[in-house]
Amino acid sequence: MELKIEKTNNGFILIWEEEWEDGTPHVTKEVIEENDLENSFIDSEKVTMSKLLERVSDFFGITYDKWSKENLNIKWNKRGHKTNNN
Repeated sequence: MELKIEKTNNGFILIWEEEWEDGTPHVTKEVIEENDLENSFIDSEKVTMSKLLERVSDFFGITYDKWSKENLNIKWNKRGHKTNNN
């Protein structure tokens, strides 16, 4: 299965094709919209990106299991590191 992701001004659109029961193809679109948070623009971007990654994981069958210790956990609390851009 193929998933296409488009970036918009206020989030993302996920697009995929699936087959209905009668065999006809159908294009499905799902919007992941950025909500204005009280904190800052950067925080709302991070929340939206986390939602996108969690949805992509779910789309491909890696789903949340409340009994597992190995669920997807996205944190934004690490320092970055310097890279060389040649």
